[in-house]
Amino acid sequence: MTDQDKRQDIVEERLRSWLAGDEEGIRHAMLKIFLNHNDLSIQEIYDKLSLSFKTSYHSVSGMIGIVSSRIGVLKGTRSDQHRCRIYRLREKHTPIVRRIISSHRQRAEQTTSSDTHQKHFFPHGLTCQEDV
Repeated sequence: MTDQDKRQDIVEERLRSWLAGDEEGIRHAMLKIFLNHNDLSIQEIYDKLSLSFKTSYHSVSGMIGIVSSRIGVLKGTRSDQHRCRIYRLREKHTPIVRRIISSHRQRAEQTTSSDTHQKHFFPHGLTCQEDV
């Protein structure tokens, strides 16, 4: 196993661990937003998440900080045009994030189809599936 493979395994383990504490699905939804959109500010991510989840700007900012600095799957760059940081999913981690999100979605679909009283991954008020 190469050093690159070990780093990828560490990133995947940290990401799975962080997502394990996602009871309402907001962390998964945030990552799915990054899979579908590039170059987003915290405000833009907050605006998309607040359509479906009860959250605050500061909690979204905290999630982005963890995923960016501790887990390392997001890259933040300073934008003079927007006067804020702009985040995007690192290309080398996109396959890991896509695999984790799709495996969670498959498990959620199996759970909801077998038990109709289970919580759904996305709230019923979701307005735009491709954004979340």
